[in-house]
Amino acid sequence: MEHKTYSFVKETKRDIYWRLRREEIEFLRDSTGKIKDVFAEPVNACLLCSSKERTSLFEREGFTFWRCGMCGFVYSDPQIKEESLVRLYRSSRSNDVWIDVLLSSANYSYDAKKYETGLKRIESLHPRGKILDIGCSIGHFLKIARDRGWDVLGLELNARAVQCAQEKWNLKIIEKNLSEAHFADASFDAVTLWGLIEHLKDPSGVMSQVRRILKPGGIVLVFCPNVESLVCRVLREKTSCFDGRNHCGYFSPTTMKYLFDRCEIDIVDIASFQPELDTILNHLNFSDPYIKDEETENSLRSILGPQATEALEGFILEKKIGYKMMILGRKR
Repeated sequence: MEHKTYSFVKETKRDIYWRLRREEIEFLRDSTGKIKDVFAEPVNACLLCSSKERTSLFEREGFTFWRCGMCGFVYSDPQIKEESLVRLYRSSRSNDVWIDVLLSSANYSYDAKKYETGLKRIESLHPRGKILDIGCSIGHFLKIARDRGWDVLGLELNARAVQCAQEKWNLKIIEKNLSEAHFADASFDAVTLWGLIEHLKDPSGVMSQVRRILKPGGIVLVFCPNVESLVCRVLREKTSCFDGRNHCGYFSPTTMKYLFDRCEIDIVDIASFQPELDTILNHLNFSDPYIKDEETENSLRSILGPQATEALEGFILEKKIGYKMMILGRKR
């Protein structure tokens, strides 16, 4: 029997994406395993509160991951220089393969449910109007939002993703970042950041811009990994989200509340998704967390059985320690 995690990884071609990403990271590293100076940008302070008080958590692929001693935010140091990062987003092979991941039937179905859930939650708080998706990729969310009656607009840097969004669904996409787009104050009823905020070197600056372009009472939705999820606590550096090349910072519900508060956005709700129990059980069976494990009578999955497994997954989501979290906020 194929495990859920393994099946999803193979069907969505994430294994190919991860291989290419590792190759690109190797290109960034020198003979000692550290990030080459030409690409590296030392941080030395928290990306969220600027405190220099911090504790080292672990190292992975040339990056050291730190926890801020003041606000608890987790970030990598060094970071990749901004110009190198933008170039990677626009043209790297792995980012092109990520488009194939998003277009795969398994990922498409997963994303559709996720986007429908997010839109229903936004619509429970605010009437349909004009919505901006920052980092919209292939435009799947915008297509669903338009079908539900929203006036949609997207921002995206990857040229292949923009082309896909325009040709597949005839969406309006601006190939710029938020600061370059120069939107007027109070332009949007809602703004979404699906899998984007962990990529930002200045999350406070971007969220302040989001607040500026939201109408009074407008809604912001953020969807990202939860660094305090059970899978991150158990796997630590083996968790797939710890990628210093692409991901600059790692939020928890606590640090997300800190960010929203300083940007004068009130959190309405934080929901938990993806228990990742298969991943955890693979790891505890001394196997690769994301690759198929052999089913034996002594494996944890067999010992637990389907009823206990389902109960554990429900417990993980109830306690809000799933791998991903969805945060809804309202402009004060």
